[in-house]
Amino acid sequence: MRRSGKTEKSPIDEQSKTRPDSAVKRIGVREAFRRHPINFFYVACFLALLFLGINLGILLWISDPQLRIILSDVISPVVDLLASVALFIAAKYLAVHSKRLALAWGSIALAMFLYFLGDIIWFILEVGLKVSPFPSLADGFYLAFYPVFLVGAFLLVEKPATPGELIKRTIDMGIILMSATLGFWKLLIGPMVSSNAGLPTLDLGISLAYPVGDLVLLGAVFLIIHYRSEKQAIMPMYILAGSLLATIIGDSIYSYQALLGTYVSGGPLDLTWVVSSLLIFLAGMSQWVAVRSTKIPGKTPFGEVFQARLKTFQPYVPYLLLAFVIILLGLPGVGSAAQSGDLFYLSLGVVGIVVLVLIRQIIAIFENSKLNIRLQKSVERIQTQAAELEKSNQELQNDIAERKKAEAAVKRARLSLKRYLSSLRTPSCSSILTILAALGRSLIAIWQLAR
Repeated sequence: MRRSGKTEKSPIDEQSKTRPDSAVKRIGVREAFRRHPINFFYVACFLALLFLGINLGILLWISDPQLRIILSDVISPVVDLLASVALFIAAKYLAVHSKRLALAWGSIALAMFLYFLGDIIWFILEVGLKVSPFPSLADGFYLAFYPVFLVGAFLLVEKPATPGELIKRTIDMGIILMSATLGFWKLLIGPMVSSNAGLPTLDLGISLAYPVGDLVLLGAVFLIIHYRSEKQAIMPMYILAGSLLATIIGDSIYSYQALLGTYVSGGPLDLTWVVSSLLIFLAGMSQWVAVRSTKIPGKTPFGEVFQARLKTFQPYVPYLLLAFVIILLGLPGVGSAAQSGDLFYLSLGVVGIVVLVLIRQIIAIFENSKLNIRLQKSVERIQTQAAELEKSNQELQNDIAERKKAEAAVKRARLSLKRYLSSLRTPSCSSILTILAALGRSLIAIWQLAR
């Protein structure tokens, strides 16, 4: 604004001059984060790498087992709480856009908070009270993580458009869970039951509950990858699926080491659960950035292409799982199915998977036939419309030709009338008749044109 030839300075400029350089820099950084929320995700990635580096440093450079256990038990709940807070923040900002997605991420945040409480109780028992944390109250919170997380995964999934779509999803989930159940039973659950038959019922039940929880997580991975809601960004889903896979791998190795009696608390295996919590933290931050920013990190060309390729790969998943289970059951020396007398039930499970695959294939064939019928009807409808359009076009061409003839007749009549009028000097009976004849021809030409 200019007054009296002088430039009036804004109050912000005056305040920026009176502030020290450090305050101005802080304002600039705050403004950069406000305008570009993606910077928060970059900071989250840096924090995740920092925590991962600290854990690696503890494993590599601290030789005291007791100190390593203490540090590992301290870091785990901190990472869990960080992930839970990030998920709750993402759910809060999502409530404005989609209540269903807000409830989904809120359920996942609650599941992570339950895991955090389990780690706190584990720390108190193992470090504070110097007692064995298994079995204990911590297992209750750990196991509660699985069903609460599954609720969030179901809410992240897009609602099926038709009952047939719901049936297909149910069959696909049944194939995956049955295949995973047979694999887990062959490798983990069966050997755990046979080797720990003398354990108390509660201890054995808790030990078996973790592989079952991993089956739940495996189903959740399939749901959030293949049936993601269209309102949900892609990248948080992939990060969340990576976290679940890390948890499944860690739990499976833990169960196997516990079976052999080789598990050591504070060892390299604990790093898998830390990685899982850090990935959930990054998934929450990525979802929050997706809500706050117009440049959503999940909606990238790479993410869309990868999602499309997954869709093309999806029909082959049941066959691959069936082949995997058959190969696994046929491997000699893997598990103890034959020794535990469960070969009949495992074979029955394979038959069940085959039946589900056949049902799924019959549904696919039926849907393809319906699509072919719809396509044929669409082609016939298009051909009919094309014939009608061609007929209309021909009629239009005829009308244009008639109009051109009428316009030519009018033009000739006008020229004839002009010639007669120019040659007319004295009125006579013959000239009057000639003029009337010319006028009559002009009126006839105009009437034809009007038609």
